[in-house]
Amino acid sequence: MADEAEIARLKAKLKKANANHQEMVSTWAEQSSELENEADEAKEALKVAQAELAALKYQFKKLEEKADEARQKNLREELKRVESEHAGQVEELAAEISQANEALRTREAQVRELAEELEVAGRKLEAAETETVRLQISLEAEQ
Repeated sequence: MADEAEIARLKAKLKKANANHQEMVSTWAEQSSELENEADEAKEALKVAQAELAALKYQFKKLEEKADEARQKNLREELKRVESEHAGQVEELAAEISQANEALRTREAQVRELAEELEVAGRKLEAAETETVRLQISLEAEQ
């Protein structure tokens, strides 16, 4: 009888353990289902956020393009204004630059002429030195 009581006690304990196990499995299944739902909701929220981000990026790009166009327009207008304000100065500067370029070309020609003259003088000097050495050798030979 003690064995039957022990068996009954163990069966009750097993039944309780099974019930606890079933309850845990049920709880885990419930939690797993909830987590899957939350994950699905998070995926959907992420897709929505990505779509919103893409839309914002597109809007930002369009705004940048408009801003660039506005800047270019402003720069063109400013350039026209400055050009009209300084048109006379630009013409004067162009004339001065032209004169300076002509003077530079004249100086370059003079420098080339001087370089040629120096080269000729150098050759004459070398010839004179050679002649001097030859004459010294002749003079020494005669003495």
